[in-house]
Amino acid sequence: MASFPRHRRATALALDLGTSRTRLAAPDGTTLLDEPTLVAFDRRGNAVAAGWAAWRAASAGPARLCRPVRRGRVEEPARAVQLLRLLLAQARVPAPSAVAVGVPAPGRAYDAGVLRAVVASATGADVTVVDSLLAAAAGTEAIAVDDKPELLLDVGAGLVEVGAVGAGYVTASVGAPVGAGDYLDQPETLLRPLCRAVQSVLDGVPPTVAGDLVARPARLVGGGTLLPGLVDGVAAACRLDMHVPPDPRDVVVGGLARCLPAPERTLFGLAGGGRR
Repeated sequence: MASFPRHRRATALALDLGTSRTRLAAPDGTTLLDEPTLVAFDRRGNAVAAGWAAWRAASAGPARLCRPVRRGRVEEPARAVQLLRLLLAQARVPAPSAVAVGVPAPGRAYDAGVLRAVVASATGADVTVVDSLLAAAAGTEAIAVDDKPELLLDVGAGLVEVGAVGAGYVTASVGAPVGAGDYLDQPETLLRPLCRAVQSVLDGVPPTVAGDLVARPARLVGGGTLLPGLVDGVAAACRLDMHVPPDPRDVVVGGLARCLPAPERTLFGLAGGGRR
């Protein structure tokens, strides 16, 4: 397991709370934490470890494992709070004053509210929720040359997000409750809904914009991009050219870090960034 250096007081943090992994970064993009989104409970129901330490606890004794985030949603808020508190304590990351956290593109206002409450309860920080597709675009430095939108596909462990992102806005987005695990079982289980999501996004924008989207390589991010054959499979199934950044697993938390230490600022320094 990678060992990250101990850091000075963290006044602000970027947080990507994913189905499979939880990542924290400092405003300069330095990785503070990269652990499984997993918490272990003893026989009395007390949370005793999180991340890799949870795996070790379950291997060494009768600890029960829990994944509080499933398909990109916080399904068990109380346990998600325990997860974050344990991860911060184990990594010796001081409590932050501000956190920018990514919420999946298809998430409802309720999901964003739950995520905000979980992070605030775990850290005591001021929490800003950022659309994860916008964060991914910032992390890949997409649309930096002009304002024309690009397709962005994020393949996570339990959720696929597809969006048209340009000029600091998400103009259309769709999510599908499939992910890298489904691809390992049967590739078509992931590829078919992913292609439908791409088509839905293209149908949700004006024809001229759709033409611009397909004329450019789509950006493919997320841990799923590292699975053998997935990039070529997505390109062939969706009939798109693909661009994969060097660090596809870290682009969301890296983009969130670019929002710090003032996460209320919009991405790319543009006023009014978000959805339209």
